[in-house]
Amino acid sequence: MPQVTKLDKDTLVNEAHDFHGVINTEDIEFGYCTEMMVRFGKDKKAFDEQQFRNDMSAFGDSLLVINDDEIVKVHVHTEKPGDVFNYGQQYGELIKLKVENMREQHREVVKKEESNSSNNTASHEVETAVITISMGDGISELFKSMGATHVISGGQTMNPSTEDIVKVIEQSKCKRAIILPNNKNIMMASEQAASIVDAEAVVVPSKSIPQGIAALFNYDEADSLSDNKARMNETLSVVSSGAITYAVRDTKIDGIEIKKDEFMGLIEDKIVTSNPVLIDAAQSLLETMIAEDSEIVTLIVWCGGESIRNRSDCIMGRSKL
Repeated sequence: MPQVTKLDKDTLVNEAHDFHGVINTEDIEFGYCTEMMVRFGKDKKAFDEQQFRNDMSAFGDSLLVINDDEIVKVHVHTEKPGDVFNYGQQYGELIKLKVENMREQHREVVKKEESNSSNNTASHEVETAVITISMGDGISELFKSMGATHVISGGQTMNPSTEDIVKVIEQSKCKRAIILPNNKNIMMASEQAASIVDAEAVVVPSKSIPQGIAALFNYDEADSLSDNKARMNETLSVVSSGAITYAVRDTKIDGIEIKKDEFMGLIEDKIVTSNPVLIDAAQSLLETMIAEDSEIVTLIVWCGGESIRNRSDCIMGRSKL
């Protein structure tokens, strides 16, 4: 069993839930945020962290396990909190428990956002609405600083509906609207919204955040809707989008061996590299993406503090950009 700093036995994980206000309540697959703290018992089942994690993964998602040699703290989203607690008792005493109904929490978030939206509609009225889809405060603020009038929260796993987009257009009371989906999974909803609103609306088919940023950089509020659409569409063809994520299982794709928990580099959703070291994976991805005629490299990172910024500087430096 790994030896780590003694855990605080007075508090659980206490994870905050950020729903972003765009998914339907019924889309939440595992509705109960479940947390427990177990004190290991001498006459109980021996604790093996990897086996424990594997078994707990079967109960739901968003699993977090933290342990020392005396206790284990667990956070998981599940449909059967009782089964989680019963499993924990195999290892010792349950000393703290918590269950929160996330569907009920989401309903309250939606009510609050709808109330705020109705109260603030007037302040968002514009002649031309430039609407982008984005997840995260940092990227949303970036879009706003570049001229986006409205930002709808959404992304890879939380897609806004046609109704969400229509509502924003209608509340803005705009005469014209430009929609940047920034994700291929949101394209259809964007096109449907553009086709049913009274305002003249067009979709710039951006499939990623970098494409959306590049397109918005070429938006000119003095130009017509058709001229802006043509220029912004042209910009998309010269943008290459990459991303770093991690593997959830061992696999082999397009000849690339990938191990669980390794960092994968993707270019336009195609895996091009895999490496156990984050900086090495990012460097390999950049070197694959950058061509002789590349002019600008934009690196967007999760706002995780000084260590993340230092890693970004290291990646850029090692890639000799």
